[in-house]
Amino acid sequence: DNDTDNDDDVQEESNDKVFLPNHVMPFLPPHPQELLDAAAQPHHPRQTLSLAARARAKHAHRGSEQFFGVAKGTQERQNREAQEILRTMLRTAVWMNIHTFGGCQEEEPVLELRVSSGYGARWKFTKIKDDDDDGGADNSSTASKANQGTTTGTSKEYRMQFRGFLEPQMEDGHLKGWKH
Repeated sequence: DNDTDNDDDVQEESNDKVFLPNHVMPFLPPHPQELLDAAAQPHHPRQTLSLAARARAKHAHRGSEQFFGVAKGTQERQNREAQEILRTMLRTAVWMNIHTFGGCQEEEPVLELRVSSGYGARWKFTKIKDDDDDGGADNSSTASKANQGTTTGTSKEYRMQFRGFLEPQMEDGHLKGWKH
């Protein structure tokens, strides 16, 4: 019965889900609103600029096709535009995986999605600590306090933390400053 060819790189199931080798189970993607809520958290405690708007500002100048548009205007406008980019990505994603990679703790995997042009977004499953007074994200720095997500539906033990936008994969991307 086990004579079928199994590709070690990809395991397909009959329900059209594809699991890659580093896929971390039993994590399942959270509801899209949880991902949007995590991205809407303030970049800094005393500002209204969201994590997604800040990430967009870092990426907007990199691509000649202006995938992220131009990041300008009030913080509220930038927040709205960043949320709309994420909504579009969530609706049109062609690839999504929950996995770990170098520098990523296995017990806190990331959810990554990509659209057909290669752009994407990443969130981290952050384990909630029982002894935290504020709900449990890792609070080792001011920046990490600002980066707390608000989700509860994924698991009572985890919250989502928006990590940023992703550029299309490219050869020597880091050396080229991801300008394409």
